[in-house]
Amino acid sequence: MDQLRPGRRPARPRGGVRPGNGVSSSLRPLGRVLVVDDEPLVRSMLQNILGMLGYDVKQAGDGAHALTLVPVFEPDLVLLDLHMPVMSGLEALDHLRRDYPAIPVVIVTGDTDEQLAQRTLRGGAVGYVVKPFTVDRLSQAVTIALRAKG
Repeated sequence: MDQLRPGRRPARPRGGVRPGNGVSSSLRPLGRVLVVDDEPLVRSMLQNILGMLGYDVKQAGDGAHALTLVPVFEPDLVLLDLHMPVMSGLEALDHLRRDYPAIPVVIVTGDTDEQLAQRTLRGGAVGYVVKPFTVDRLSQAVTIALRAKG
């Protein structure tokens, strides 16, 4: 049995999940997710969580930047905040539904307004996750959205 020496970390198993993009080159990602949020810490947290779950993740700080990444990254799912500078999540959702109707969008926001949630769902979002959220809640929303995509 291997024992740790003080101050040393155990060796990372080969071929497993690695920090960074979340998936080693020997494993196929579960899907590509574009995270759109104006808060860098939220984007990083979402990227880390989704990466550990096995997704390939890219980030955008606003809706306009997200729309430039979609044709290049070709995400299977977009996680979209609502309140952002340059282009709001509602505006980005409208563009995504019009230009990329096959890509599901899940709203991830701190806004608990029920009418706003209903508006986004009527506008084409497939899910609505309120911050703060648990990893299980996020994972569930991502899984449901990707299953709905087919």
